[in-house]
Formats: sequence, structure tokens, C-alpha cells
Amino acid sequence: MLSQLWIHKQSGHICSYKIQRIVGRRVLWDRKKSANEGVLGELGWIPIKYKFHERNLNFRARLHSLPDDRLAKQVYLYTLELEKKPKWLAYSDSLMKEYNTDAQWLASKGRHGCKSDIRKRVLLAYTNEWTKKTKDKTTLRFLRS
Repeated sequence: MLSQLWIHKQSGHICSYKIQRIVGRRVLWDRKKSANEGVLGELGWIPIKYKFHERNLNFRARLHSLPDDRLAKQVYLYTLELEKKPKWLAYSDSLMKEYNTDAQWLASKGRHGCKSDIRKRVLLAYTNEWTKKTKDKTTLRFLRS
């Protein structure tokens, strides 16, 4: 079953999230019909999607904090000026809007100051989403408290 998911043609987030749920169920020796939020909550895991978000924002903060004479920084500044942005930059821009960050925020925090703050913002977003999803599920009332 896991090998079928590895060759799945959908995006990496969906595929990796399914694998994470399957592994979580096997770790807990849980049945197939248990709530996904319960499996991840019981193990203290966050979905892989949020880890990708955190890494993407940390990479953007790292690029932003590089000295201007570095080649990576020069390429980064060039791509910011393009009319049609590359996919990774457009995706990163959407994440920055989602987590209320911008270039001035990155500059004011510095690379190392951003890292812990980005982690807090991503975890807060996941916690809010998890709370909304579990609100109507009576079987998860013990995890919410």
C-alpha cells in the first residue's frame, strides 16, 4: 500500500500527508476509520504541509539576510523584479501573506530571529486549523481539552 502512494501522481504534499497518516495509524495500532486529526494529535505531529511552509519561509529569510555581494542574493533580488515570478517565489509570496510576514519584517528580525518566530506562526496556524476541524467531532473531545 505504501508503494502505491510513492508513485501517486498528485502533488507531494497530498502524497506525503497520506503516508504520514498511514504511518501514524500503524504506530498507534489504530483502525482505518479513526479521525486523522486524532491520529496526528495523539502523536504530537503536525502535517508535513506545515513543515514545508516553515522551511520555505526560513529559506526566504535566509536569502533576504545574505550580504548583497553574494551570488544567491543577487539572483534572488533579480527574480523579485521579474514580471512573471518563478513558481517557488510565487508560492513563497503566498505563504508570506498567509503568515503575515513581509520583506520589512524579514529585515527587522534578521535570519535567526525569524526562525523561531516563523515556527511560532506556523504552529499557531496549524493549531487554529486543528481546533476548527475537531470542534464538531465528539470522539476527539478529550484531545481538545
